[in-house]
Amino acid sequence: MNLKTTTIKKVKFLNLLKSLSIAICLSITTSMYSNDFVNTLKSTNTITDTESPTTPTGLSITYDEGNDVTWLSWNASTDNVGVDYYVVYDKGESVYALDQTKLGFGGKLDPNRTYIFTIEAIDKSGNKSAISLPLTVSPQEPTGPCDGIEEWKSGVTYQVGDKVTYRGNLYELKTSRWAFISSCDNSISNNISESNSVDTEAPTAPTNLSATYDQGNDATWLSWNPSIDNVGIDYYIVYDQGKFVYALDQTKLGFGGKLDPTKTYVFTIEAVDKAGNKSELSAPLTILAEEPTSPCDGIEEWRSGVTYQTGDRVTYRNNLYERQTFRWAFISSCGAAKSANNITPTENSTISVFPNPATKTLNISAFNLSEKTTYNITDMQGRVITQGAYKTTLNIESLPKGIYMFNLTSNATKKGVLFVKK
Repeated sequence: MNLKTTTIKKVKFLNLLKSLSIAICLSITTSMYSNDFVNTLKSTNTITDTESPTTPTGLSITYDEGNDVTWLSWNASTDNVGVDYYVVYDKGESVYALDQTKLGFGGKLDPNRTYIFTIEAIDKSGNKSAISLPLTVSPQEPTGPCDGIEEWKSGVTYQVGDKVTYRGNLYELKTSRWAFISSCDNSISNNISESNSVDTEAPTAPTNLSATYDQGNDATWLSWNPSIDNVGIDYYIVYDQGKFVYALDQTKLGFGGKLDPTKTYVFTIEAVDKAGNKSELSAPLTILAEEPTSPCDGIEEWRSGVTYQTGDRVTYRNNLYERQTFRWAFISSCGAAKSANNITPTENSTISVFPNPATKTLNISAFNLSEKTTYNITDMQGRVITQGAYKTTLNIESLPKGIYMFNLTSNATKKGVLFVKK
């Protein structure tokens, strides 16, 4: 064989080996990095957000005298995923849920009661922040906005900034008009005529009012489309059956849990612009009361001599009870009829009230009561509001909104439970 031919073939063979080595290395490297990349993706996709939002700060309260609204506001929380909404508490009881940092109450807060507001932020993954520092608003001696202000007099020359009272209202002189400030006694009466140069164009009525239940967060959301105004919307007022519920500067309001299925709601929304002009009410959203279903369906009647375990449930005299470690706990009434005759356990008496919060009627259930049992209702300062002989149903419609203590005195023993009047 020719030496030149042999050398050429050897070189080609070596080059072929090099090519094969490079290809094998590339294949192994590519496979290795591809697997790492896929594994990284898989690992990333299984990460669950557990980081809580930061605690809301800067909780404060201000009274907007011009619009007669008390605003509760706070600094926004931060979160790696994003804050979904905030829950407002008063003395540990949830007041409302909303996705903004401002909540309005109609008029001034009740000067006869103490408020302890706190805020909690919840992110889009359901993680909750720590509760904010509390803001305590203590009872104050009522003062009238018209105290010391003289009645308006015809023929007197007033300067810009002067304030007068007129027909039970407080006014301030602006450049070309008298501006309504507030009512002297929280009742609105006829206003002094204002100049035509003032904005008098009302916002459009809110539309598409709807309610949805968020099962994951156990909240019912009331929402609507925003109104349009030439100056700008200041806030919205939510009404239920014509009664003021809340004022807020967003188009979404949250209620904790589901709405009460035993009552009918008729929600309407009103928009108020920056000049104080009010829109027409939105079309009403009516949510009818549901036909009640008994929580006692399928539960057997309590029987004497039977040994029951913790967690067992029984019915007795139209009420539902659950066995706990040391007592029978009242759960609810089986139907519309409320019974005062409860199971007689060997343990100390306990009290339950329902519904809570309550609007018109408060139902009471208690164990081991004597024939001379008495009750009273006190406010958070310990003042007795009403009292009398024990009864299973009380009309509390005349009570102002707030938190109260229902107390029972039986056999020289006093027991109490908090309830909310809304």
